[in-house]
Amino acid sequence: MVLSFTGSLFQQQDVRETPISTATATAVGLTAPTYVTLSNDADLVNERVATPGEGIDFTDGGANSTLIISGEDASTTNKGIASFNSSDFSTSSGVVSLNSKTSYASIPGAAFTENFYQDQYTTGGVGTFAVSSFGGDPLLWGAIQIPNGAVVTGATVEGSDNTNTWVLYRMTLTTAALSSMATANVDTEDTTISDATIDNSTYAYIFRVTAGVNDIVYGARVKYTTDYV
Repeated sequence: MVLSFTGSLFQQQDVRETPISTATATAVGLTAPTYVTLSNDADLVNERVATPGEGIDFTDGGANSTLIISGEDASTTNKGIASFNSSDFSTSSGVVSLNSKTSYASIPGAAFTENFYQDQYTTGGVGTFAVSSFGGDPLLWGAIQIPNGAVVTGATVEGSDNTNTWVLYRMTLTTAALSSMATANVDTEDTTISDATIDNSTYAYIFRVTAGVNDIVYGARVKYTTDYV
């Protein structure tokens, strides 16, 4: 005797007349469709085993419970989910971008040299440049390195005499031609910058200070942003 359920998953053979040790259940409806399981089974022939890839974890709660799919935290060696420091990054519609940041480049007074026959010495303190006695006001020059692509937003020179003036120049590498980017009195910052984007492939950047006898230059500073947009 055979009890048949048409279209069902299983076909039960005559278990009343067949010893229980030889009764069989034949998979009928599991050969054509595809389906997802968590492991292979000998009675299944068309399953696909769900397997977590890199950055994904499975937590199987067992029968009649839940399967939790979660993302792993990203690391230097593992792909995964991550959060971003809002000071350094911004996100929009899933796109992560570097924020523009304010940074500084500076040089000490000792980095300045003069274009007259004067000697550099440290009367004004270690790391400063003091102008020795001379019949006129010498011009002091100090080169400064600023990252390529940075956008200069301010510049200043610090010194002992705020009646002196300074200029930040960009100088062409091929002809040494100078063009003014910023200028002000010593101890005063100029934020109205011309040709503000740094191009180290074409130009070098240099401060010039007009100083008087016994005046001291303590240092110079450039404020800039690195624009990643």
